Amino acid sequence: MHIDVGTVLRGTVCDLYSNLVTRPTGAAVRTAIEQQVGEIGVPVVTIIDFSQVNLLDFSCADEIVAKLLLRYTGDNGPPGFLTFRGIHEGHIDPIETVLERHALALVSWHEGEAELFGDVNDDERDHWVTVREHGPVHVEAVASLLGVTEDFAAEQLARLARRRLIMRRDEGYAVPGTVQGGPGPVPGERLGGTMSDDKDKLGGPAAGTRKLGLFSGFAPPVQVVGFIATRKGDPDRGPLIRMRPDDALVRLVTAGDLVRVVSDRRSELAVLELDESLPRGAVVLRDVVGASPSELVRVLRVDNISRPRP
Repeated sequence: MHIDVGTVLRGTVCDLYSNLVTRPTGAAVRTAIEQQVGEIGVPVVTIIDFSQVNLLDFSCADEIVAKLLLRYTGDNGPPGFLTFRGIHEGHIDPIETVLERHALALVSWHEGEAELFGDVNDDERDHWVTVREHGPVHVEAVASLLGVTEDFAAEQLARLARRRLIMRRDEGYAVPGTVQGGPGPVPGERLGGTMSDDKDKLGGPAAGTRKLGLFSGFAPPVQVVGFIATRKGDPDRGPLIRMRPDDALVRLVTAGDLVRVVSDRRSELAVLELDESLPRGAVVLRDVVGASPSELVRVLRVDNISRPRP
């Protein structure tokens, strides 16, 4: 089932309205969504689509995203799974804030790629990424791929399933919204007919590379442990960030990618360089304005923008 939040918003508040602001607005939209789901019965997967929503404030993120997830993940929650799509950079802060506040997480789809947002620990994220990349997949295969015991893998996968972040199939675990036998969103009517099953167009295996937008899912903060300020005439200049390969992996970025470094004061584009000598969760910055040693920053993937010049 596909639910367009923008359409629900305009039908609930105003025909020309595209901003989700104020808690009463969010509550009205959530109630309308719950009524739509109730009228047709609970489907296997419901997509909540924010593509047509311009602004999203914290109260509406809480009313719609958090409260829907809390309902589904509660002890007496309905069957089925919630996934999201159309989340853009302007939505990230309010959604991440309410997810962290309620210790929630969600699966979001962007151009055929599943992404994980919210409050998850490193082990949960590693297991989720493995299921996304190899699913449907059984416990034994996940344990082998991650180099952990089968009991430990089973525990992590069961926790992810309870949180509705993966689903159990006869052929193994998979991310909600994936087609049997490979990554990519469920095609056709099952998701409201809004997505094609052409994996090449969606950036799945046929395309050869992932196609990500302005972000690569939830970006856990990292700490700046070093800062390099260059001078005119230095051989290597310009914004750059050094990060461990495993920290880069969970953000779906790699060496040479253009990323956005977001601090409390501003955000700056920088080129990513991998450095295995750094401790986990630590980064070194060069010529990145608005960040300083010891503070926490977020690192987001950016596509289709030229690298900054030195």
